[in-house]
Amino acid sequence: MNFDIDPAQPEAGGPVVLDEAALSILRELDPSGTGVLMQRILSTYLGSLDKLNRQFDDATARHHLADFQLAAHTLKSSSTSMGALDLAQQCAAMELLCRQGQLRQALDLLPACKREIGRVALAVQALMVAPPHRASQG
Repeated sequence: MNFDIDPAQPEAGGPVVLDEAALSILRELDPSGTGVLMQRILSTYLGSLDKLNRQFDDATARHHLADFQLAAHTLKSSSTSMGALDLAQQCAAMELLCRQGQLRQALDLLPACKREIGRVALAVQALMVAPPHRASQG
């Protein structure tokens, strides 16, 4: 998977990439608490980041508004569920511009979106190697 990540931009200490409340909701879907389901969710989302990143590239090369809008819509929805709220917001802005027939303006937002895709991918990868997060027993 190849994401546009600027190595000059340090990730540590930056803004929160994945919302912990959204991640907690996803963790609660696995009643066993083993983390297996969460790992599958993370892996699926990481694969979709790669796929949709390529769809943006393809739609851009072909100047295909509908495909660009669909990629933005799909990534907005999945990113909201995963707690990648900045990415979801960027995708929502691009989707709205496409709905208004303003592909050029949507394309202007793509570089920042791709940087955020890279940041989110790094955060997801970090979660995939972290031990399962268990809810505190009270």
